[in-house]
Amino acid sequence: MPNTHLADFHGFPIEIVDHNGQQWITAEQAGIALGYTQHNARKGISKLFNRHAEEFDQDDTCVVKLGDAGQRRDYRAFSASGCALLSMFSNTDRAKQFRVWAKKTLTQPQQSEIVGLEVPTYIRRELLAARPLWQKIYRYKQSGLNHAEIGKLVDRNVSTVREHVRRMEKCGLLEAPNNLLALQHMAREHLGAGQ
Repeated sequence: MPNTHLADFHGFPIEIVDHNGQQWITAEQAGIALGYTQHNARKGISKLFNRHAEEFDQDDTCVVKLGDAGQRRDYRAFSASGCALLSMFSNTDRAKQFRVWAKKTLTQPQQSEIVGLEVPTYIRRELLAARPLWQKIYRYKQSGLNHAEIGKLVDRNVSTVREHVRRMEKCGLLEAPNNLLALQHMAREHLGAGQ
């Protein structure tokens, strides 16, 4: 099975597939980079590719088998030249930026600091997929909501949300606050003063 690693495209983590000594990105990842919605990324790029299939050759696109939630599936993938074609055919605001990024990123050898992100990203994706409640909490925490607000949205009490957040921090899904020790000390003092 091909290895994958992440690269940053203007704040979006894009998963790159190493296949046959070359770097590729899936249709879904290309769609996200080009500005399609997460829900429509793969379908939108598939339609774009099918409209212009005669323009692509085996150096531009291929089908790779990747694991997804414990199953292997076929995914359409694009090389740097394939991404250049996609960006020329797409009519999105990010097309030019994506073309330049793909040419630069997909033709360079892997950088070890990028490879280091592979396992945590995969684990995060699998954990969140396996735990729908955690997926919601993760999304709401990323949006800046507090535990009480999240509790109302997921129909759980604050202490339950807090416990899930702690477990997610221990798993590395969420970062603990930088001042966690100070907050815990203040809470102990406050609780001690109230007794």
